[in-house]
Amino acid sequence: VGNLRAEDEALVALCRAVPGRVRTHLNRFEFHLALGAIWEIVSAANKLMDEQKPGAVLIGVDGSCAAVGSGGGFGSAEAEFQHIMRLLCEALRYLANLLEPFMPEAASTFRQHLGLGAADLASVNEFFGLGEGRQVPAPHGVCMRIEKAA
Repeated sequence: VGNLRAEDEALVALCRAVPGRVRTHLNRFEFHLALGAIWEIVSAANKLMDEQKPGAVLIGVDGSCAAVGSGGGFGSAEAEFQHIMRLLCEALRYLANLLEPFMPEAASTFRQHLGLGAADLASVNEFFGLGEGRQVPAPHGVCMRIEKAA
């Protein structure tokens, strides 16, 4: 797991807290609040991606693969990139399991992206449940983009 920055710890803490909140909301039939709690993970992961820019860690301004990242205390740009991507994959794993009752097809696609099988709600008890060095299949689209006619 290594070096967790403050923004990393915030995502980890949120992912650990949300499943309990979702259970509480579902037990009260507060489906909109359960989805709102899940969407907090989406927002936090998007924020992490926007702020830490994993692609920019490895790719230079001119587009060359220059490993320009600061290393962020990780020793190398590649290690920093892997750290950021691991956090994002773990957040996606939480989403894949928590969204199952609401968006089963999208949740299944998320799990496929991570090389996982069936939904496993017990797995949301451990943030770093994917393990280090996990190889994931090549991604494909999850949601269809709606194009407006010209």
